[in-house]
Amino acid sequence: MWPKIVRDDLRAGVKAKHQGNLNTSERYLARALETALTLPLVELTPDPHAKLSGIAIVLGEVLETNNKPEKAYEVYVAALERIQDAVRQQKGQHVAIRVSGPDRVRAAALAFKLAEMAEEYSQPEAEEEKWLVFAVEEL
Repeated sequence: MWPKIVRDDLRAGVKAKHQGNLNTSERYLARALETALTLPLVELTPDPHAKLSGIAIVLGEVLETNNKPEKAYEVYVAALERIQDAVRQQKGQHVAIRVSGPDRVRAAALAFKLAEMAEEYSQPEAEEEKWLVFAVEEL
């Protein structure tokens, strides 16, 4: 399911998360995400957008649990932006790897999460509204 170059770091990061070693988990998951982002999408098939956003979501959860909400927010934003970029690229073009319906639902879920975090961490109301509007429009 995962290329070997990503699999070991991903496995170690998830294991460390379950053992409560959040700093170690963060390091492994960040490295897994960085590595996965350097690969051509075809190497992450099937469902490359789900895989990339999935790593980001687990990393974001670890960061939030480890009291690093700002970093988690950045990871979630970057994951959402990658999906949005892929959607823009496929509009009107023939691309080998398309963004699926479930990928777009994942984008909406990320936007809802960002809106929730914007409210929780007292960001400007416009920030929360931006994410909620995107999520509703995407759905």
